[in-house]
Amino acid sequence: MLKNNFRSAIVGYGVLAATLGGATMPANAQEGASARAERFNGHGFAQITAGDRTFYIDRAGKRLFDRYIQDIGSADTAAQPLGVVTKDGRYGVLARSGGWVLPPEYQQIDTRFGAFWKVMKDGKHSLYSREEGMLLPFFDDVGYLDGRYFDVKAGTKWGVYDREAAQLAIPAKYDGFDYCGGCGRKSDYVYAQRDEKWGIMGFDGQVRVPFAYEHEHWGMRSDEWVRSFSKNGRPVVVHIPTGREFSADGRDPLEILAGGELVVQVNGRYGLIDHDANEILPAEYERITVPNANDFRGYHGPYAIVEKGGRKGVYQRGKGVLIPPQWDDVNVYDDYFALAKDGRWGLYDTTGRELLAPSYTAVTHVNDYFYSSGSKGITIFKTRQKALYGLYFAETGQVVSPKFHEIDLASLTYDGPDAVVVGEHQGEQAVYDFTGRELLPLGYASWSLWDTSSLRYFVVTKAGKQGLYDAELQREIIPPAFDQLRKLPGSGPIVLTVNGDYGDYRYGIRRMDGQEAVPAEYTVYDSVGGTFALLSGARNGGPAILIDGRRGVVTKLPARYAQSVRYPGLVLISDDSVRAQLYSPVLGKSVPNSKFAFAYAYDDRTEDALLERFSPFGLGWVRVDGRYGLLDTAGNWVTEPVYDRVLDFNAHGIAVGARYFPASDWRSQVGYVAYQFLGRDGRPLSSEVYTAPNEFLMAMDYFTGRHLVIRRVEENTGELRAGIADSTGQVLVPPKYDGVEVFNNGAYFLLSVGYKFGIADRSGQIILPVEFDNLLLNRYEKGTEITFPMLCYKNGEWQYYTDKGEVLQVEGVPSGTFTVNTGLW
Repeated sequence: MLKNNFRSAIVGYGVLAATLGGATMPANAQEGASARAERFNGHGFAQITAGDRTFYIDRAGKRLFDRYIQDIGSADTAAQPLGVVTKDGRYGVLARSGGWVLPPEYQQIDTRFGAFWKVMKDGKHSLYSREEGMLLPFFDDVGYLDGRYFDVKAGTKWGVYDREAAQLAIPAKYDGFDYCGGCGRKSDYVYAQRDEKWGIMGFDGQVRVPFAYEHEHWGMRSDEWVRSFSKNGRPVVVHIPTGREFSADGRDPLEILAGGELVVQVNGRYGLIDHDANEILPAEYERITVPNANDFRGYHGPYAIVEKGGRKGVYQRGKGVLIPPQWDDVNVYDDYFALAKDGRWGLYDTTGRELLAPSYTAVTHVNDYFYSSGSKGITIFKTRQKALYGLYFAETGQVVSPKFHEIDLASLTYDGPDAVVVGEHQGEQAVYDFTGRELLPLGYASWSLWDTSSLRYFVVTKAGKQGLYDAELQREIIPPAFDQLRKLPGSGPIVLTVNGDYGDYRYGIRRMDGQEAVPAEYTVYDSVGGTFALLSGARNGGPAILIDGRRGVVTKLPARYAQSVRYPGLVLISDDSVRAQLYSPVLGKSVPNSKFAFAYAYDDRTEDALLERFSPFGLGWVRVDGRYGLLDTAGNWVTEPVYDRVLDFNAHGIAVGARYFPASDWRSQVGYVAYQFLGRDGRPLSSEVYTAPNEFLMAMDYFTGRHLVIRRVEENTGELRAGIADSTGQVLVPPKYDGVEVFNNGAYFLLSVGYKFGIADRSGQIILPVEFDNLLLNRYEKGTEITFPMLCYKNGEWQYYTDKGEVLQVEGVPSGTFTVNTGLW
């Protein structure tokens, strides 16, 4: 709140209760019961407590619901659900707009399933979808199968309801159902229980597998196989189309590969049959296992590892045994196989072609955390010889002999995808692209890309100094001899070199071919207009230069010193760093009548005019003989130097100019100044002159968002009064208040006089006169700090007031007055 001292005054206010709940409230509370009220939240309801009863009202004061049970989702659309509530012992779902998604007429509402809710009415159940409404009629109980089919209970038995046909697909004569809702594809059948035994029923009502099994909900599938059945306590796998049973010798269940092949066991040996129950591999193997089985995501590729005679090989779906079992160990990485014999590893492809001879102590994928699907499409492998690592790039066949202590993948941006391979040896790093091309050799302690969109230029560090390495030319183009290498504005083909420390900088320019464009003799660097840079103060006495950051063009200026005025096409130049003039490098000439002090050496005891910068609108404040005026870029006065103090243009193109009152004026004696708002054309927004303290001049005390703070002196007391104008200078709230604060993004103004408060709307119309002792609002709830109806306090009573300024009549509280738990923040 803007007060006479321009600082925030604290208004008593509270915050929306964090916990919603309480006992159910009947339609009419007892006459005379004490009632406690809370602030209306942004969704349009407020909590009322009368005695030990709690309920919530809407903006009309009507009882909306009794208890808030739980939130639903996080959508912001007004029509989206907000939460489950109760009213008169029944459940409903409230919309964010304050209306009803489901009216409070249900015995239960279960929202745990997210996409749909289970509801109960008159002892019957159904499922409700936010998008489609009620999905099926009410039954004694319901469950969700796949969106078309639902398991439903009628009496004591279960059936399956077909939503598309609007009838039972499977009659309600079963004890229960189970379904693989998490499988990758939908099945056309369901697991069914009858007389304590389980079988498989098609959605066409036909029995697919007879009711002869025990069942547990694990290993669920939706294809031709049933893996969750057992018979007499022994796990079995059932082939649905034929009804054939398969079981292991022991108590462990049989494995099913990703392609639907079943690993069968016969007399202690293993073979494979396909999804049609035809033999693929005879039962002559000691083991058939999936690769990388330690991954929690499971293996989904076409390969399996077969073992025979103590040796391992590789099976491929559709092709049989791809690599005969002749190896001591096998690792599968997508379509590449690391094979080991006698402790030596090699790498092979799907044709059996040898990519790396078995001569390494280890061959692994470059991704140390490679699981069954962890390659991310990268076909790069890490080789090992003793303690050193090398690389193999499968796509190009490029081999890097083992010479690194560590090898890692690296991204080019924070949290970006892996894009290069980095090898480290004794603190030095080498970098390779994914084809195996060496981008950066060993020899550097650290590196970064000059431009993350290109792998050509690397900023390298050696012995604490930076240089630039060209990956295409495979050589340093700028030696590591600088404290910093920086991009110039415009990000063109040039580099700013920096050596030294604060007060002793030396700047120079290098081109991307390494050639020195500007010697490192300059002591001052500045940017101009976002695409140009200035270097000045050369130690050798040379002229200041302007550099086009996009094209690398260097322009010499006709002076040793130069300074940016933050406007494209203009700079200040100076021969002696004391006096300067505006200069246009484009026109190659000085701006007439533009003599100024050089800001870097400015002494306010001199009589030189001072120009610090131009605004984006082409106007700059210039100080002449202690006063400020506005100059345009042609050197013409737009506003003569008449102001004693000023504020720069804000983001909306408005500046402030202030003048001292004469010493004989009492307003000068109490420290006041007169001020005006000026538009981007340099002209006052209006003829109105306002009054402000001279003790400081800060933007926060004159601008609040797009609004302007205006003040006048109270004739009777000499005190300042505040008001609000819009960005055109149009007065919205006249300056007759101690404080005015903008809320709800300009929708409301909080007004105060002394310790009384009121509210005006965005046009300045008074909603609540300034006669209240307290108002309950939440200044930390940005955008909805003020909500109506609002709890307001005067004459010792809290009441709700509407945005029409009227007292709200609250159902169940005949007195209309409340107690309020306020907090001062």
